[in-house]
Amino acid sequence: MADAGAALVYTSGGRCFAVPAAAVREVVIKGAITRVPGAPALVVGVAMVRGRLIPVAVISAGGAPVDEPASVTTLPRLVVLAADGEEVGVVADETLGIVDDLPSLERAAPGVVRGEVTWRDRLVARVDPAALVGAILGES
Repeated sequence: MADAGAALVYTSGGRCFAVPAAAVREVVIKGAITRVPGAPALVVGVAMVRGRLIPVAVISAGGAPVDEPASVTTLPRLVVLAADGEEVGVVADETLGIVDDLPSLERAAPGVVRGEVTWRDRLVARVDPAALVGAILGES
């Protein structure tokens, strides 16, 4: 994952995350999500976005799935990412904007969250959209 360039920074569950701005298709306000039995642990359900059914994920800073309450709703935004011809929504409490001063990772780790950097006195987890799509689709 090349992490140079502009990134969308958002918060979820009290943590900051960053995704490459080029991978962001849109940010929408969204209501309830529908759970899908047998979906990968990372997926909390699916949502309709402008007529497209997309999987919705909530990630932790470590890239692992998080425990969800019995009723899942977005919190209140859904960041729609595109990678490898697929789309996925990521739940976000708040978007902090597109920034171009986020430090690059010195060494990226494997997985959905490639590492963390300090930005404006915040610890920000760098998310790899292609790895996220792969984890949702069950690819290695």
